[in-house]
Amino acid sequence: MHPAAPGTIVPDTPIALPGGTNRLRALARTGFLLLTTPGVNAKSLAHCAATATPAPTTTLALTTIDPDGTLSTALQSNPGEVWLIRPDAHIAATLPHPTPNALTTAIRRASGHPPTTA
Repeated sequence: MHPAAPGTIVPDTPIALPGGTNRLRALARTGFLLLTTPGVNAKSLAHCAATATPAPTTTLALTTIDPDGTLSTALQSNPGEVWLIRPDAHIAATLPHPTPNALTTAIRRASGHPPTTA
């Protein structure tokens, strides 16, 4: 098995969601998925993601959906990271301590659009 990294498919682990469990890849198919780790301003980045693309976006904290740590271990995630997952369940980017601009650039690149220039 290849290590989780941009360009690879995300591990298909079970995740805990309100109302029961699900599989990560099934959730990823609904649009762009941001998986956040502690130390990330998830609310701010969720807003940024929603404005960066017309596609649906979902932001979830790894600590909430992965209570036993299986997914965090598979991703080898670190505090302050955001994992951007494309709708085909491939990892588009791993962003350490992302700024809104870095997240917007990653989403635009994953959507096949050129980055905006200032």
